[in-house]
Amino acid sequence: MNFKLKALVAISAIAMAGAANAAVKLPTDGATLFSAGQSELVFSAWSASAQVGFTWDVESAGFTASSADASLLNLINANPKSVSTLTGPASIESKVGAVNGVIFDMAITGFDSFLNQAGNAGDVKFNLFAGSNGTLNTYLSSTTNAYGSVTNSATGFVGMGGQFATYLDNVNSKGANVGTTVADDEYIITTPADLAAYADSASWGAGAGNTVQGFNSAAALGEAINMAVMYGSNSIAPTAKAFTLNGEQIVASTYMGQDGYHLQLAVAAVPAVPEPESYAMLLAGLGMIGAIARRRRA
Repeated sequence: MNFKLKALVAISAIAMAGAANAAVKLPTDGATLFSAGQSELVFSAWSASAQVGFTWDVESAGFTASSADASLLNLINANPKSVSTLTGPASIESKVGAVNGVIFDMAITGFDSFLNQAGNAGDVKFNLFAGSNGTLNTYLSSTTNAYGSVTNSATGFVGMGGQFATYLDNVNSKGANVGTTVADDEYIITTPADLAAYADSASWGAGAGNTVQGFNSAAALGEAINMAVMYGSNSIAPTAKAFTLNGEQIVASTYMGQDGYHLQLAVAAVPAVPEPESYAMLLAGLGMIGAIARRRRA
């Protein structure tokens, strides 16, 4: 899993039973982990009842219009060091284009292994998040919240980026001593024993909205959830704006394909991809229509 922040390279892989896993790393230059850096887009999933979590480095090969790097500033048409690029527009546009409305579509590496460990749990949730600390703390996140002013808790909007950094820093520490270089598109499966590296720990899944009161970044499998760009600082009120392509809302969703669960980023107008059961029902229905037509002709 290679969560690049500016000049980071892929780092150590780790071995866990039943999965090919990798470590992640965040920058430590400056006073905070996000200082002078930006993360790649990270997909996390978890089941609270099964006590198992999943973290995946979103792979650039899944972008349909180009092989875009999945780092934050290559995805959003804004720059945290230039305040007006965030505060001025009504929404924040995607830098990455689409094919038939689809920006990203790819089978989630290792997700079957995670689902096997989750068993029949019906409470699997997922979120997407990337962060940067420039003049403004800037986040690209899935969210069910309304746009506009973001409510702060005592620890403030900036704390959410800190939680994300803690989460990924601990995922990174799990692979620090293995020494195998890994590429993008890697994943890790975690449990509560992994503490802050666990995708549903107080640092992330269960606590992702704790520092921003009422914030929800998670959706259930098969659901679509809006993508938003949020920004703020100690002097600029935190704000959430729609993440759009040509003015259309971008949504994240998961669906079951023939090669496993996919992550898709698309404009909201793109119809959801039917699951295999839906295709089977459609084919069965077409078969019945054909049979009826043949009988009538006879």
